[in-house]
This record gives sequence, structure tokens and C-alpha cells, in this order.
Amino acid sequence: NHVGAAGFTRKLAKKAAIQKSMKFFDTMTTANHEYDYVKIGLDKDGDLFVRIDTPSLIDAKELKSAIDQVANASDEVFARVSGSIKH
Repeated sequence: NHVGAAGFTRKLAKKAAIQKSMKFFDTMTTANHEYDYVKIGLDKDGDLFVRIDTPSLIDAKELKSAIDQVANASDEVFARVSGSIKH
């Protein structure tokens, strides 16, 4: 049996707007460690994202929880790295 997965992603900043520095990467990796299910990183285009992966078969409560986790983590992570993002 193969169980698929669904992902919910929010892009926080485009590559061109990110001022990469040790502080930026330190903040990202620390935040990545602090969240149990949410992933924070740079995608293949170099854009900053927050994502959660879930099994493809989830109920409405689990779906809401996944979306809420991405939204909450996005707000928290953006606040922490906003000094490295050109507005």
C-alpha cells in the first residue's frame, strides 16, 4: 500500500529580496529546529518558504490544523528574518 502525501506551502520571500547572511541562515535553521512538523527553507528557485507535509487522507480537523501551523509559523518566521528581506 502506498500512502500519498499532501503539502501546504507559503512563500515568504522571493530570492531577489533575500539578503543572505550568516544571521539569516542561523535564524532559519534555528526556527527549523523549533517546529516539529513545519519545514522552513529555500526552494529550488531560492525563494524562502514554510511548508508542512501531511498524509493525503486527512480529516477536516487535521486539515485546519496543518493550515494553521503553516500560517502561524509563517508569521513567526517572517518576523524573525524580516531584517534580511528587502521590502
